[in-house]
Amino acid sequence: MTATLKSSLGEGGAFIGDSHGEDNLIAVLTALAEGSASLSAAVASPSTAVIASMVTDKATKLQALTIKAGTAGDANQTDVEVVVDGATVATATIDNADANGTVANAPEPLAAPVDIPAGALVEIEVTAIATNVAALVATARLGGVVVES
Repeated sequence: MTATLKSSLGEGGAFIGDSHGEDNLIAVLTALAEGSASLSAAVASPSTAVIASMVTDKATKLQALTIKAGTAGDANQTDVEVVVDGATVATATIDNADANGTVANAPEPLAAPVDIPAGALVEIEVTAIATNVAALVATARLGGVVVES
């Protein structure tokens, strides 16, 4: 289940039943109670490879992809992707010219959360690697509530 929480509860229809007779506020609270998940990996000496994977147990949304490199590297760039059932849905990049400890998002934030169906294979994959990059951490944040301002 996914639901949208708007900054104005009235605007978001919080007190108006939807076409299924379910209150929108209840839908948001239910999605919050079901919780969110994250898929993370930390690799001391990364190479191009899938570094984390999971199968979703319910429909969800990719909210963000964030990566950090303790050492940005000497040449080229590091690209990390979230791949859902074989299709790339988000990419974050750290260039070798970036400062050590740089944090990158894909993009900042995702233009729109990406729908992920139940039973989907979600992977974090390093698709390009800077020379001598080290201490790479990647996190894909998943969740069923979209917060609009």
